Amino acid sequence: MPSHTFHVMHADGPVADDAAGTRVGGLPLLPPGTPWPRCADDSCRRNLAFMGQIDLSGTGPAAPAEASAEVSVSVEERNGSVLALFHCLDWCVQTGTMYGSSHAAFLFPCAGLVATEPPGGSEGPLDREGDRMVLPAAGIAVTPIEVEPSDDPDDPEDDPPVSFYQGRDAWVDREGHPYADFLGQWAGAPTWIQDDDTPECAACGHGMDFVAQFNSSDRHYRPVYFGDYGYGYVFACEPCGTAAFHVQD
Repeated sequence: MPSHTFHVMHADGPVADDAAGTRVGGLPLLPPGTPWPRCADDSCRRNLAFMGQIDLSGTGPAAPAEASAEVSVSVEERNGSVLALFHCLDWCVQTGTMYGSSHAAFLFPCAGLVATEPPGGSEGPLDREGDRMVLPAAGIAVTPIEVEPSDDPDDPEDDPPVSFYQGRDAWVDREGHPYADFLGQWAGAPTWIQDDDTPECAACGHGMDFVAQFNSSDRHYRPVYFGDYGYGYVFACEPCGTAAFHVQD
């Protein structure tokens, strides 16, 4: 049975808080004047934490921290889109799939974006557990690996041909990388914990394109945490400029 290519998203070292490219943490790059999103849960309504961004412009991972001055120029010149991802560190909604209540995704054209601090600045505010809303930025690299698909027709991990679990295990066990550095999957097909919950674009009514699936990692990368066994799913419809960020646990 032929192998399949699985694109691993993994940590790629610290970067500047305002770096272009795909990363977790730091400051979001937003159009000037964009209001900071709040948790939609009526019992919370606190400012969401910035989880990270996904660069859809094709420029690759974030630049090293010392290159932030050059990055500021390149942001103005790039084409394409950037996905900004936010979620509530207080975990207001804890059941099943969460639609934009304690999570939010925004798709913006790359040109003209500026690094934006949350209300209160980079040193605040705090969430209820005392965590900072602005967390250290780490670049995300994408590395393709070949994974043998399951040959067991009854294996629940056999759909898609190479599941998130198989790709993760191949990266950690076969390739010998630290589990903590595995941040998720780029492109391909999502592996759902529960039912398939691919969102429809509110503008065109078509199913959104799958962009990435994030692994929950509270040990090293605090922004990327969806409970002990949760995953974050990112979708976009670039022609319409819409995006969605779902979590299943």
